[in-house]
Amino acid sequence: MYQRADRDDRQRPQALGIESDLESSRGNPAFHGLVGSPDESDHDHDDSTDHVALLYEDCDEQFSAVIPFVRHGLERGERCLYIADENDRADVLSAMREYGIDVDDALESGALSVVTPADTYRRTGEFDRDAMVRFWEESLAEATEEDDFTGIRAAAEMTWALNDGDTDLDHLVEYEAILNSIYEGEPYAVCCQYNRERFPADVIYEVIRTHPLLVHDGVVSRNVYYTPPAEFFSPDLPAREVERMTTTLRERTIGNAALERATERFQKIFERSQDAIFINDPYADEILEANPAGCEIWGTPTRNCSSSGRRTAIPTRWRRSASSSTPSSRRRPAGRTS
Repeated sequence: MYQRADRDDRQRPQALGIESDLESSRGNPAFHGLVGSPDESDHDHDDSTDHVALLYEDCDEQFSAVIPFVRHGLERGERCLYIADENDRADVLSAMREYGIDVDDALESGALSVVTPADTYRRTGEFDRDAMVRFWEESLAEATEEDDFTGIRAAAEMTWALNDGDTDLDHLVEYEAILNSIYEGEPYAVCCQYNRERFPADVIYEVIRTHPLLVHDGVVSRNVYYTPPAEFFSPDLPAREVERMTTTLRERTIGNAALERATERFQKIFERSQDAIFINDPYADEILEANPAGCEIWGTPTRNCSSSGRRTAIPTRWRRSASSSTPSSRRRPAGRTS
C-alpha cells in the first residue's frame, strides 16, 4: 500500500539524489547493465539533477525501464505523475500492474496520476515552457506542503512534441536545459522518454546534452556528455565545451588506467591465492567462477580451472549455491600450495 510519509519522517528540502536511482537500478532485474557507480564521477556533476532521458526503440524497452522508475518513487513516498501520449492510459496502467504496482491503491491515495499532454505540456493550448516551469513548481509545492508526499517523480512520453507540428523542437530542448536549474537541490525526479525511431537524430543529440542521466538498452549511465545550463546557454559555449571535453577525456583515461592496474592485481590474487575464491551472482544465487584453489575443493583437477574452463569445472550440484554455503571445514590450510 502506498502511503504519504509522516511529517516527522520527511526531510525537505532535499534532492532525491542522482545516486539513489543508480543504486536502485543496479539491483533491478529490469536493467541488464549499469555504467558508472555512486562513488565514481567522470567529471564535475555538482550541479547535476535527477533529470533522466530514456532513449527507447520499442514499447517493451520503454516500459522495462520507466515502470520500475515509477515503482521506486511510489515506494519512497513520492507523488508520481505519468504523462501518457504514445501509449494509451489503459496500456500504461496495465503495464504497471504487470510490474507489481498496486495501481488501484496508488490512484486512490493520490500517489499516482496518469494524465495527458493536454493536462500538462499543452494546458494553455500550446506548449509554453514558462507555463510548464510554473506547473512543476506548483506541483511540488502541492505534493510536499499540502499533501505530505516526499517529492515529485514524473515520467513523460515526449512524442506529443511531434504530433501537431506546432511545437518548436529547439524550444523543447531549451526547456529541457532550463529544467536542470529548476530541479537542482529540489525533490524532483523526472524521466523524459524519447522514441529514437520517431525523433530526429539532431534532437536526440541535444536531449543527450541536456540530461545528467541516460537510460538506453537497459543501461543506466551517468552522462559524461551532459552540458550544465550555465554552459549550455553561454555565448562562449564552444570554448567551454572544448575545455570540458578535454578534461573529461583526461580523467577517463587516468581512471581507466587505474582500473586496468587494479584488475590485473585482482587477477593475480585470484589465480595465486591458496584460499578458495568464488565469484557469485547474487541475483541468480549461482557460482560463476572459481579460482584453482576453489576448483580443488570440489575435487576438480587444477588444470581444468583455466579462465575458459572454470565455469564448467564447477560440479553442477554446486553451481546454484551462494558462496557463503561453502563448508568452512573444507577450506584449504593457508600454508598449502597448489
